[in-house]
Amino acid sequence: MKMRNNYSKTVPRRTEPFVRRKCLEQSKIGCTFVAHLSYISEITVLELKMGAELSMQRDGINRSQQLEQFLADINILPIYSAIDIAASEKIRLRLAGTPCDDNFDLLIACSAIANGMVCVTDNTKDFHRFQNIQLENWVVRTT
Repeated sequence: MKMRNNYSKTVPRRTEPFVRRKCLEQSKIGCTFVAHLSYISEITVLELKMGAELSMQRDGINRSQQLEQFLADINILPIYSAIDIAASEKIRLRLAGTPCDDNFDLLIACSAIANGMVCVTDNTKDFHRFQNIQLENWVVRTT
């Protein structure tokens, strides 16, 4: 299941060891990526649950227990604090002629901005358009 945004969704199986190493490296320099200190947006939770439901309905694979275990160790970041920034960014991009059609990406990005957090994503192409966003991509593609 390959999805686009946020650490929990962007990491194809072949890159998971790299991400684990990156988390350990970051923890050594003070940018800790430890589950109970890490955050994902409520929108990311929705996207993960939709992916789990797709796996169940399409493939008969029940991933809900795995997902609930993952979510139990992660802080869920509410989107309410991002609403004003999201409205402003949505209009700014529309008026600039580069509208943001993906409201999920918009809310994930603005949640990170509103809370002064780094957004870890493999989808830097779409996320870089948001003002004041701090991005990191931890995915290393192997050929």
